[in-house]
Amino acid sequence: MKKLTLILLCGVCACAGLFADLTLRTVTTDGFVFVSDRGNERLKPLPTTVVIPTDAHALTWDAETLTLSWKIITETSDDAGEITRTETPATATLTGEQIATARNYVAPPPVPQRVSKAQFKLALLGSGIDIEALILALAPADQPAARVLYNNSDYFTRTAAMVAKLGFQAELTSEQLDDLFRAAAQIDPTKI
Repeated sequence: MKKLTLILLCGVCACAGLFADLTLRTVTTDGFVFVSDRGNERLKPLPTTVVIPTDAHALTWDAETLTLSWKIITETSDDAGEITRTETPATATLTGEQIATARNYVAPPPVPQRVSKAQFKLALLGSGIDIEALILALAPADQPAARVLYNNSDYFTRTAAMVAKLGFQAELTSEQLDDLFRAAAQIDPTKI
């Protein structure tokens, strides 16, 4: 089946300039903490290359060297019940580029839980997905219901079982289905 490729225009370019006044204050296990010149904090995600274990302790941020440091503490006991505590230090050095990317990060819009029939069909058409081929690829027992739903539903729900089945047939990930619904929600059928 065809892989979904969507480009969402969600105002990312327009929003990028809004965060130019952000200064990196610290880094936590949740991400970068930037502060605006008005004192408002914004949390931005860490790069995927930086993995901080959930059991990290004593997380510190050195702004001069752009280094995150933490300790992993493990406790083991011997046969006599003596507990030995071991602290293993770990670090991650970030680049200015990673910090700039985080500063300009804009979270994707929320996934709409339902879109109109026209929006859904136009999004499928725009992504190059052949719905007839997907319906034919379903189990024979599911095909009549899929046709009825596709042709007669007033709206399509993201969490519907048939949407999941069709997405599976199209080899779409959950994130790609989310993007399909985001793209569909941006379509105004009255302007076509």
